[in-house]
Amino acid sequence: MKKGILFLFIWLAAGTPAACSFNNTIEKNDSEKNISAGHEKDEFRKRFGEDCIADQTFEVELSEYSEKVWFVPLAPSAANPDFRIQL
Repeated sequence: MKKGILFLFIWLAAGTPAACSFNNTIEKNDSEKNISAGHEKDEFRKRFGEDCIADQTFEVELSEYSEKVWFVPLAPSAANPDFRIQL
């Protein structure tokens, strides 16, 4: 019985640091993704204007065009009060 409890204790102790390390890796990766996504949004706004809805901006292939085009929704603003989309 004591051997079983000792084994369980060792098994749990050995697994805990690995689980913590794994969690830290996930949090770090999520943080890096958020930074990367934030940078991408800034780049979209620089490229397409401050009204660009960066979360909904993407590159797409349309049969009418020989190359990929950007789908860029633009939010209403003081200068242009209507919602609009640019390709």
